[in-house]
Amino acid sequence: MFLELNSFLDLDDAPSADKLIFVSSTDLPDHGFVLNHLLMLYLKTARKVFQVNLANQEAFYSNTCQRLGIRLKMYCEKKAYFNFDCMRLLKEYISGPASNTAHPFAFVCQRKEDRNLNILAAEIVSRILDFQGENPREVLVMVDDLSILQTLGVSKSDIIKFLQLLRTKTSARLVVGAKWLEDDRDTHQLCCYLAHLANVRISVRWLPTGYSSDIHGQISVTRRNERLIEKSKKMHFRLEEKGVKLYPVGLHKVPMKI
Repeated sequence: MFLELNSFLDLDDAPSADKLIFVSSTDLPDHGFVLNHLLMLYLKTARKVFQVNLANQEAFYSNTCQRLGIRLKMYCEKKAYFNFDCMRLLKEYISGPASNTAHPFAFVCQRKEDRNLNILAAEIVSRILDFQGENPREVLVMVDDLSILQTLGVSKSDIIKFLQLLRTKTSARLVVGAKWLEDDRDTHQLCCYLAHLANVRISVRWLPTGYSSDIHGQISVTRRNERLIEKSKKMHFRLEEKGVKLYPVGLHKVPMKI
C-alpha cells in the first residue's frame, strides 16, 4: 500500500453498500494510482475485490502490485480477486462474427436508438454475485473509468442505469473512477452527477499554477455526511517507483515551468 496516501485518504473503514466513492482525474495525471492503492488496501485487509476494467488491462494493476510485493495471481487463486477485463472482451467481439448479438459488447455496433448496456450489465452482475459468496459486504467492486463507455457511444442515462444496477443488485461496496474533462460537455455532466451521488470524492488534478518537475499534481478528498455537510482536504503529490509522496499545499518549494 501507499502508506502516506492511506493516512491521507483515511479509507480503512470501508464504505457500506449504500455509499459510493468517486475517483476522478483530468487527462493527466491519471487517477490509476488511487485505484491501485484501494485494490491493495482491500486485499491486504483480507477482503475481496471485483475489478471492472474499461480503461486499463489487468497487467497495469498487476505490475504495480508486484513492485510492492503483492501478487494478484495468488489472490486470484484464493478467489479473493477477480478481473472483469472489458478490453479483452471488446477485442474478442471486434475480431468475432458480427452476428453475435448476445455478446456483452454487441452494443457498440447497434444503432444509437437501440444501444444499451443490458447484456454487459447482466454479465457483470452475474459474475459479482457468484464471486461474493456469503459475505457480499466484504467485497469491493471497482470500475476504473466509466467515461470510457461514453467514447463507445453509450448515453449518460444508460451509464447511470448501469451504475444503479450495480448498486441495487449487489450488496458490494462500490468505487467508480472517471475522467473529468471540463471541455467535454457529456463527460462533465456525467461526472457532476457522480460527484453529487458520491459520499466520498477523490479528485486528482494537475497543479493549478502550472507544470513542475518535482510535484506531479494535487489530490483532494471530500466527504459528505448524513446532514449533507462537506469537509475537504488537499495535498500536493509526487508519484514514485514504489509509492506516492505527499506535500502540504504551500509548504513545498515548487519550481514552475510554465
